[in-house]
Amino acid sequence: MSIELQKSGSTLVIKLPETLNASIQTEFRQAYYEKDIKEYVIDFARTEYVDSSGLGLLMLLHGTTKDYPSPPILKTTHVKDKIKDILKLSKVDKYFEGV
Repeated sequence: MSIELQKSGSTLVIKLPETLNASIQTEFRQAYYEKDIKEYVIDFARTEYVDSSGLGLLMLLHGTTKDYPSPPILKTTHVKDKIKDILKLSKVDKYFEGV
């Protein structure tokens, strides 16, 4: 399963697949190259598993967009408790609202 994108104005929702890992790297990276986005919402509704490369993709999103002239807001939604624990343990949560 791949990611799904939903753009509404200057907000882009990235709906993640069941597993967040390196297999979606290309798709995920292409999703955030639009510079007119003011808010990225990472939707974890379908996500059951995140590995270290998946955490790396989230950090790459933060690292890339923080240098934009107007850095966008990074949010998460529908994060299951076990995924929340992983994000907090790895300290990725401090870069995203809603964890």
